[in-house]
Amino acid sequence: MSKKSKILVVDDEAVFSTLISSSLTRAGFDVRSAGDGGRAIEDGRTFKPDLLFCDWMLRDGKTGLDVARALRRENSSLKVVIVTGLPEKAEAGLRGFPVSCLIEKPCDSREVVQAIRSLI
Repeated sequence: MSKKSKILVVDDEAVFSTLISSSLTRAGFDVRSAGDGGRAIEDGRTFKPDLLFCDWMLRDGKTGLDVARALRRENSSLKVVIVTGLPEKAEAGLRGFPVSCLIEKPCDSREVVQAIRSLI
């Protein structure tokens, strides 16, 4: 039996986070979620995800880039998907940092699952 790919979903919008997490779980992934950057970094260090699906701007003042940088120190092959309602701002902030995919909100959970499947 092959191991399930691990995905850490980080978003401070609980409804969106639950929708994405549920969709990814139904698609066969091992999913954990966090509502802020600090918790995501802490959980990511123990969970050791294969892919980070993270909102660009988080309520605790951290960005998806902050979370991605912290977790990449632990796992240099971590795939990073940033989701945002402000794609221009995110693209500018991400210059020079390798991101696997940038998804614009609002987005369809089926499209998210399909994009993640193509990355893993």
